[in-house]
Amino acid sequence: MRMGDVAREAGTVSDMRNSSNLYLAVGEALVSRYRLT
Repeated sequence: MRMGDVAREAGTVSDMRNSSNLYLAVGEALVSRYRLT
């Protein structure tokens, strides 16, 4: 898992979603990264 990739995805998601959905999006990103690792 690379924190840089997560930060980049979070930044992109924050532009497209509401702050409430941002937490869910980041959570999904983290889970997917852990599963791939």
